[in-house]
Amino acid sequence: MQDKMRHAAEQSLGLARKAGAQDAWVSVSRSRDVTHEYRDGKLEKVKDATSLALSIELYVDGRYASHSTTDLREPSLAGFIANAVSLTRALQPDPYRRITPPELFKGRADRDLQLLDPAIRDLAPAQRLA
Repeated sequence: MQDKMRHAAEQSLGLARKAGAQDAWVSVSRSRDVTHEYRDGKLEKVKDATSLALSIELYVDGRYASHSTTDLREPSLAGFIANAVSLTRALQPDPYRRITPPELFKGRADRDLQLLDPAIRDLAPAQRLA
């Protein structure tokens, strides 16, 4: 999954530059949401949804815009990025907006905050519910 996400981000950066963006910032995220609904003390419905999304911040001819999509298929990304650059170009210029220079990220902590317990994947549904 990580390779697919990285590929989509790298592809989007290239497409943005090819479409005329002077700069771009891309992030790809994966999220999972599990919901349990109860009625009269009994489990009635379980909903499990996973989504993959890409967000891109574009800088085009002094203009800035942020766009996002959940369709990461290669043919769809090309059209999405081309449209995003065109829409950004139609905005008013913003001379104060810039992408943060990479040198300002130097020395930043790059460690896992351990917000997710990987053992949850090994639990049976009844154990998760309990």
